[in-house]
Amino acid sequence: MDNDRARELTLHGGTLLCLDVPEGTQIGFDNKLWTSGPLFKGIKMIPPGIHMFYTMTSNAFDESSPVNSYFLRFVEPNPKNTPNPENEDEPKLEYGQVILKKWNRELEEFHRDDDISSEELSAYTEGVHRFDFDKNLAPYPYDDPSTLLWKKLTKHVSPSLLKRILPLSGVINGEACSFTNESTSIDRQEKKLLSELDLKLKQFNDSRKNIPSKSIPERISKNPTNSNNNNNSSTSNGKPESSNWGVPNFTKIPITPPKSLNIKNMTKWNMDKSQCLEYLLKKHYSTDEDIIGEMEFSYVLFVYGLTWSGFQQWKALVSLFLQCDDLVQLKPTLFTEFFQMLYNQISESPEDMFQSDLTSNIFLKPLLKSFIESNYSQTSEPKQDENHEKLFKSVIQLKNLFESKFKLNLNLFNEVGNYQDDYNDDDDEEDKPMIILDVNKFTY
Repeated sequence: MDNDRARELTLHGGTLLCLDVPEGTQIGFDNKLWTSGPLFKGIKMIPPGIHMFYTMTSNAFDESSPVNSYFLRFVEPNPKNTPNPENEDEPKLEYGQVILKKWNRELEEFHRDDDISSEELSAYTEGVHRFDFDKNLAPYPYDDPSTLLWKKLTKHVSPSLLKRILPLSGVINGEACSFTNESTSIDRQEKKLLSELDLKLKQFNDSRKNIPSKSIPERISKNPTNSNNNNNSSTSNGKPESSNWGVPNFTKIPITPPKSLNIKNMTKWNMDKSQCLEYLLKKHYSTDEDIIGEMEFSYVLFVYGLTWSGFQQWKALVSLFLQCDDLVQLKPTLFTEFFQMLYNQISESPEDMFQSDLTSNIFLKPLLKSFIESNYSQTSEPKQDENHEKLFKSVIQLKNLFESKFKLNLNLFNEVGNYQDDYNDDDDEEDKPMIILDVNKFTY
């Protein structure tokens, strides 16, 4: 990158100014990771959009703190002060937006945003625009392929979704998110699987940059109690309870059907989750794509923020989608976006992540196979219009990625137009599901 373009991006790109950060702190931004040095004061040249900022420190005994994650939105400069009808409250900026974070040495975390006055923020913003901190700011890897990947991973995360899902404190604490009701009933087998998955995730992050972390099961075992609400309540010593602080407001998926349903629909609710998904879309999301955004939010929070509740929510929503047979015929575009999202996420996942029993044999593999059988078998009579063909193509692409990256044979298709599952040779031919769509028409 030449000097003129670098100066232009520095002036008109966003800046995250981090003051007084201890040397050796792990600094993550989107899917990049740095270790802070003695001169580090932040990141510059940040493109507009949604970004994730996360930190972790270590004490003198080499014990790592939980990961604190922040989701930030950088607004594109608007020097001509052109009104934006979609967001009238959006700040009108002549130069790149500056977000200020100041380290609190006593609490070993950043001060709350409301602890910083507007006058102080304005003074530091002017300093950034005068290039006073330029030599202390790490450049955002603008032209790196990882930047395009981040945009794909957070394509549907909207400002309105962040406003609803983020805790009031604005910071998500990885340790607080481990204390969930599901964690209290964890059995030995699942705890072993969680340990294996956590180890693989840490090894994946080690490959990006050495980032130590307490294991998820270890954090779970230290606090068996929980509260699912997000009230900032305090204990008797005046400190916030970890179970009530720093926890995202994930959408609650109803386990039981509404009492207003008749017996027939109650039975259908338990067999096909389409009614449940429709209920969530109408009650909690302003657009259908916002639920895809919540899955993207949950995924990056788990993979990069090492937050276990992110995986729980991601798994729950993915499982919900893969158990909807009726709705896929009514909303093929939504399900196409879902499978494309899953494709992008799996492309970024560590190669052995989906070889775990927790994510493969008892989760993705059987649910995906069941989805195919239900929607593309001889008896399902799927529609074959353009939108449904796009959906089918996205399913095939996901299947190919699974097999090539994870060496995981889904046994969905033996050859073009045919289906092969885990059947014995002596099984009756009529019992074997068959794919009736002709995949020859699709281009890969």
